[in-house]
Amino acid sequence: MIKTAFVSLQLLVVAYSGIVFISTAMGVPTNLSLLGAGVSTFIMFFVGKGKVPVFMGVSFAYIALISSIRIELLTGGVAFAVMISAIAYFAMSFLIKLVGLYRIPKYFPPVVIGPIIVLVGLTLLPDISVNVSADLTLSLITILSIVALSYRKETRPYSLLLGIVVGVIAGFFRGNIDLTRFINAPMFSIPEFVYPFFQLRAFLWIIPGAIAAMIDHIGQVFAVSQVVEKDVFIEPGLSNTLLGNGIANLIVGLVGSPPVTPYGQITGSMALLDEKKTLPILIAAGLTILLAFSGKLEALVGAIPFSVLNSLLMVTVGLIIVLGFKIMITGDVDFSQAKNLIIPVVIIGLGLMPGGILVFGEGALEGTGVYFGGYKVSILALASFTGVLLNLLFVLLEDFIAKRGK
Repeated sequence: MIKTAFVSLQLLVVAYSGIVFISTAMGVPTNLSLLGAGVSTFIMFFVGKGKVPVFMGVSFAYIALISSIRIELLTGGVAFAVMISAIAYFAMSFLIKLVGLYRIPKYFPPVVIGPIIVLVGLTLLPDISVNVSADLTLSLITILSIVALSYRKETRPYSLLLGIVVGVIAGFFRGNIDLTRFINAPMFSIPEFVYPFFQLRAFLWIIPGAIAAMIDHIGQVFAVSQVVEKDVFIEPGLSNTLLGNGIANLIVGLVGSPPVTPYGQITGSMALLDEKKTLPILIAAGLTILLAFSGKLEALVGAIPFSVLNSLLMVTVGLIIVLGFKIMITGDVDFSQAKNLIIPVVIIGLGLMPGGILVFGEGALEGTGVYFGGYKVSILALASFTGVLLNLLFVLLEDFIAKRGK
């Protein structure tokens, strides 16, 4: 039980570091994102019949797109877009029920899923690196402590938490601990809910991003199967996890929280901590909801030095990248075949284009410098689509050649 409590605390801080980072990038209140993450995790637990140990967190795949929608369509438009994103998950869940799970590896093979997960991590590292370099000494102390502690079997289950403690102690002696916000914070606080209103443009913009996030969802569930050494694709089934993700987005969108997805950081952390049970995730989710309603507790966790939190984030995002490569390795991707070289190169090459958003169309909103009439597609979504379509092209070509050969 003591180990479970320590693992839960570590998962909480890992989730908090990512949620703060993404919420800040999106311009969404942190406590609203914390509430959405906690509630979504419980939704996934019940829809997944308690057999899928995933923590649902604010999705990295939507950062650029949600930020853009927020600027142009205001927060009510964002809330509507989050709710609408559930359509993509419901449709894919139904499709898998209809055609069968066995077709997934053909159209979403490891050579597509793996690079998309790698890309999600790679797109985050530049901004995280800038934050880490703000106090490089403190960041290195934290990262090296985590690495050293995870090396020994005895300390590995507590390596993230002990690494944070070392970072906090070092930060104290370096004068980086500021408890002003903790002292002034109220004990209880209510998140600022934002209620959705219909925006056609939000619908048109969010669906491509939702499909990209859905592809990431498939990869994350695949990664969870490897970590817990159980095929959750089969039981409770990918259709159930997609359904749970869709319901979660629908619910959190009602109050203006950002869209969620299985958190690769948490999955990677569980692999590092050698944890396979669902209970620590549920405890972390409950504590996340508690933080959303307690200004004092949220401020206490927020008092951890910025460089320490971002060092933890760098380690866990690095674990996402490793999981992406692991999916390709365990999926027996044969890199002697040209297609298995081309698809990852195209996905990662396109996905690392600067900007995060592509704009198609004319017309700028006067005085803002952003396109208002154009159709926006996130570069992550574009890279994901291209990878899936490229693989489909190869599949069709191989089927055609096979038929011609008969």
